[in-house]
Amino acid sequence: MANKNPELIQWINFALEAEEKGLALYKECVEKITNPKAQELFSYLVAAETSHKKVLTEMLEEVTEDDKKAIKNSIEQFNKTSIRNPLFTAQDLEKFTKKNTMVTEMFNTAADLERKGIALYWDYHQKAVDPEIKAFFKRLAAEETQHKRAIEKMGMKMFGMDMEDDEEHKEGDIELPATVREFDVVAKNWEFVPANILVNAGEKVILKIKSADVAHGFVMPTFGIKEFLAPGKEVVIDFFVDVPGDFGFFSNVPSGKGDANMKGRIVVKALPGKVYKDDGLF
Repeated sequence: MANKNPELIQWINFALEAEEKGLALYKECVEKITNPKAQELFSYLVAAETSHKKVLTEMLEEVTEDDKKAIKNSIEQFNKTSIRNPLFTAQDLEKFTKKNTMVTEMFNTAADLERKGIALYWDYHQKAVDPEIKAFFKRLAAEETQHKRAIEKMGMKMFGMDMEDDEEHKEGDIELPATVREFDVVAKNWEFVPANILVNAGEKVILKIKSADVAHGFVMPTFGIKEFLAPGKEVVIDFFVDVPGDFGFFSNVPSGKGDANMKGRIVVKALPGKVYKDDGLF
């Protein structure tokens, strides 16, 4: 029996690979992380990935007209290709499970993974020519958007900053990928250079930080970021700034008499005409 759309079948397997990797990652987090709030987050994510995998499996069965041999062959053919879904890596697992990771940081990392999914699937949607494949990736981007919003709402509620429901958010809505702003930051006795960073709300910020002399730290409490800066080693930090504000950062590693002055700030400008209902952070 001929397949309805062989290329679509390939992309369904591509999406299934991500769900399987995400499911394995979050299950491992459930096993390794005992914090009750983190457990609630990862239990939700396991359920979400399981549900999404079920939907994709049913879609694969529909496209192949439930031909078990065709499904098996499609998976084997996909595994022979060089196409691999880049979502959910060993580095992502490390972000969740490394020592002293704060629960707020886990929530931010989980939301960031959903943002990466939105960006990936929206990019494929834009590149696709086949209408079925365009619609498929648009649907995936919309589902990743819903997952991200659910994670944010859970985090806000858990940490006492309940989000109001936004009437503009409807099923099928997509949060388009953010503009990326990248900065090289040098830590040295006793300052960060630059100490003041200006960005716009809605952007993704990437900080590449390196200590030029001795060990320092980089702590940004609002975003749940806490990193040790070894001399000469670059540390890359990425996060999203969803709302306007003035957010401070500082070193928490003693390095001499000027420690108190080793601080800086990220100033986030509001987008013209946009109304911000809450601070968007937890």
